[in-house]
Amino acid sequence: MRNDGSHLREIIGKRVSDVMGDLYNQVNPQLDAAFAGEQVDFELTVPARLALRIETVIGLCITYKPLKSPGEGAGHGGRY
Repeated sequence: MRNDGSHLREIIGKRVSDVMGDLYNQVNPQLDAAFAGEQVDFELTVPARLALRIETVIGLCITYKPLKSPGEGAGHGGRY
């Protein structure tokens, strides 16, 4: 992501699968669970390119926590 926020403007309104590409298949089950109202914690290893074109991987610890309205027992299922 670029520091000026321009990357965010490029992805707003797009489908998660279009933004994530091949990684979407790895996170789709967790997204489905989160959209169903569950909190999901998982780890993911993704390829990365650092300065000087050095190829490496980055390990991520991810938590999906559904938004809930006061008094609501489940997340806003289906809202992408």
